[in-house]
Amino acid sequence: MPPVETLSGLPAPFWFIEFFKILGFVLHSIPMHLWLVGLPMGLFLLLIGGPNARYFAKRLLKSLPVITAIGINLGVVPFLFVQTAYYKAFYPASILTAVHWMSLILLVLIAYASLYFCSFSVGKNSVIKPLLFGLLATVCFVAAGLIFSSTWTLMSDPNAWPVIWSKTQIAGAVTGLGTYWNNPAVFVRFISIVGLGFITLSFWLVFDAVVLSPQKTALSFEEEYALLEAEEARKAQEAMNKSARQEIKGKNQKDNRGSAAQPVKKNASTVKTRQCTPESYRKWAVMFAQCTAWLGVIIAGSALWYYYFRILSPEQPDMAPFFDFPDKLLIYGMLGSLFLPILFLLAGKFGQIKYGLLTFLLTLSELIILGIFATTRQVIQNLQLLSYLDVSKLDNPSTVQWSPLLAFLGVFVVGALIIIWMIWQMASAAKKTNA
Repeated sequence: MPPVETLSGLPAPFWFIEFFKILGFVLHSIPMHLWLVGLPMGLFLLLIGGPNARYFAKRLLKSLPVITAIGINLGVVPFLFVQTAYYKAFYPASILTAVHWMSLILLVLIAYASLYFCSFSVGKNSVIKPLLFGLLATVCFVAAGLIFSSTWTLMSDPNAWPVIWSKTQIAGAVTGLGTYWNNPAVFVRFISIVGLGFITLSFWLVFDAVVLSPQKTALSFEEEYALLEAEEARKAQEAMNKSARQEIKGKNQKDNRGSAAQPVKKNASTVKTRQCTPESYRKWAVMFAQCTAWLGVIIAGSALWYYYFRILSPEQPDMAPFFDFPDKLLIYGMLGSLFLPILFLLAGKFGQIKYGLLTFLLTLSELIILGIFATTRQVIQNLQLLSYLDVSKLDNPSTVQWSPLLAFLGVFVVGALIIIWMIWQMASAAKKTNA
């Protein structure tokens, strides 16, 4: 009996895989940046910030469990296409580092649970619990990010696989104890993600202040608690006065007035609050977004420049096409696009554009930056793997499986519409609160 022939090729067109791998990474990056950078920044503002800063920190920390859930689900999309087209590179890298790779499950579970405890404890007139749980989640997210960066970098370096195997194998068997921390590219790539996270945070600051924040007077935690105590004191005063009037019936009117006028130390009228109005919150968001945007440009720009011109470098034969036209446009487009949010925020600060237009432009710049970054990253990965695996040559129309592709497209569209609906409901709730 002759051997059964198997078809070699991709279950989807090459362009389809690359497009959704990049799109999925862009959509996953926004919530990922918020839990990686927004979480520690929220804790920092909660600890030392003013009324506007604490109000933003409270809103962000309370919404992070939902944001994290959305980000994890969106991360399935690029991960799916990595395993579909790059399985010959992904599985060797993940098997060699299996112990660290599998620890991601535990890290994410701890971080997710900590986020819920952090969110539930926000606004309880204490910053200790949110700070402790938030720091625990931050440590887990940073560890998970470094593991992802390590595995993804190792995945694009087939020459390192036999070296790691020889150092960790036992009688020829893979132990999964391999690491790739000796490659500086791991940390440079992670730092660039952190820098982009600050730029995403600048976008989210304005988006929350203009679109998602309830259009009503907002108070800091201490102020809310003070008003609550004052309201309780006022009710206690009324109850005491009512009781006193009932008890002194039939007594002297002078005694009656004296008994009814006993003071209470805390009264709603004596509580001084520093309110952050919607307008002051928006102005603060635009101002602080400029700080985080500049921080992002400095961190991401420095890390990406070092990665492109020092770690990759045009002298490497396999990377030479990346520094030639037209691929070199991606390098300068990536570095130049980092300044887009700053330009728009400066225009918003000096009143040249309205808040609605500013939010739209920041959203657009966020998608442009992440889109160029993901495209650049994909081009680099394909060039690094070219001598070992040329995915484009696996494109075979006869192996395309249209039924799963159509099912994927249907689920993807439905999921995207649900997320858009959720954001729309959040914005609608803010408007109804104002009404």
